[in-house]
Amino acid sequence: MEQYFIDFMKTGGIPEYVLTDDIGYLEELCDNLIYKDIIAAYGIKDPLLIRNYFKLLMEHSGKQASINKIAKILKISPDSSRRYFSYFQNTYLIHSIERCGKLNERIRVGRKIYAGDIGIRNMITGFRDKGAIFENLLLFQIKQDDPCYVYENGIEIDFKTKKCLIEAKFNDKMTDK
Repeated sequence: MEQYFIDFMKTGGIPEYVLTDDIGYLEELCDNLIYKDIIAAYGIKDPLLIRNYFKLLMEHSGKQASINKIAKILKISPDSSRRYFSYFQNTYLIHSIERCGKLNERIRVGRKIYAGDIGIRNMITGFRDKGAIFENLLLFQIKQDDPCYVYENGIEIDFKTKKCLIEAKFNDKMTDK
């Protein structure tokens, strides 16, 4: 069973890609989504910038990402970065969760980014950081519970829902901390 799960962690859940293992299909699907649903739909003048923005989002999958830091890296305004971020969320290529806490804490700090499909993430970043991949898959299971993440005193807990706290680990041991 574990090998089937590892295979799922590599390929994700897009049926055509799972059945054919044709990376060209996944590349074309991703390119079409980015071009038609973002670049063409919003009249973006620099397609390479949008593709690089998406690559950065995939690199940050399972991690906190600051709109302002992404803006600095790509040399764009924070407003443009915020707009581009929303475009990717609207197309379901990414999902994000806020930090738990008061409104000013949620606004001030970065959101955690997750790929809309693990296969697309792995196509861009390679199959590495299984812990982040597992965390991404876990988000798909609890997304309907409106999760947020906890960060206090230098300690992060991956998800908090109305029912429980969840720390996602893949073949790692939990520490007392």
